[in-house]
Amino acid sequence: MKYKKINLAIIGGGINSTIGRAHISALRIDGNYKIIAGVFSRSKKDNKKTIDIYKLDNCRIYNNIDKLIEYELRNIDAFLVITDTPSHYEILKKIINLNKIIICEKPSSKNLKELFYIKNKIEKNKIKFFPFYNYLGYPIINDIKYLINKNKIGRLQNIYISMNQQGLTKSRISKIKSWRLHDKDLSTIQLDLGVHVASILNCIVDLQKIKKLISLEQKTNKSKVVHTVDSWINFANDAICKLSISKYKIGNRNNLNIEIYGDKGSLLWNHANPEILIYYNQKGKKFNLDRN
Repeated sequence: MKYKKINLAIIGGGINSTIGRAHISALRIDGNYKIIAGVFSRSKKDNKKTIDIYKLDNCRIYNNIDKLIEYELRNIDAFLVITDTPSHYEILKKIINLNKIIICEKPSSKNLKELFYIKNKIEKNKIKFFPFYNYLGYPIINDIKYLINKNKIGRLQNIYISMNQQGLTKSRISKIKSWRLHDKDLSTIQLDLGVHVASILNCIVDLQKIKKLISLEQKTNKSKVVHTVDSWINFANDAICKLSISKYKIGNRNNLNIEIYGDKGSLLWNHANPEILIYYNQKGKKFNLDRN
């Protein structure tokens, strides 16, 4: 059966975007989307360059969202929002009442007030809203959840999830996007990396069973932006979880690591080796669970 392609309007993701090329490439994999229009950049020059460099034939460009909505609304099936985090809320306010599917880069908001506004609008207007957390796309994340639910490692004791980068170290901070150098209601690193480790934790365990949470932050001396956050969670069953995120770990490009320990075994995974899940049984014998 041949399906109709989804007509997509993109907001953000221009040639100077960190994630634009990756998203455009992903949209092309299955051929289900047709990019018909976009506001790819605040820069008119970069807006035009984007459709040329990405070879977005027959894609109409606009210099602001209002014009995009005015001329393209009837043609659009879905919006894809892939701008910087601080801009998501104002963009969503413009499109959330248009009765269109919305796909939004994480996180959708930068504080609780914005979050509750968006949540209420989604529920009131019955909008199909899809924030995405790309690391949940790794099949092994679901494998870990399955093994835990099947009691493969027994009663949970300790969980460690870390994501370390080096973007705020002295030799690299000058290259980082300016919006990442400002903390507001929540530290930017929590909105950037914290939501990833939290989404993974939420996928594999029940976060409603949290009894206590403590977080410690470290800041850079010069910019005063938070570069590292370590959080400890105590669950109702007395299991302890540590979530660690940092952009101040020299030598770490994007190191996502998961360790889960139970009283009958353990599971270890690093996304640098995405198809291998290491399992230790109760006697400490090691097994490499290879998805291939």
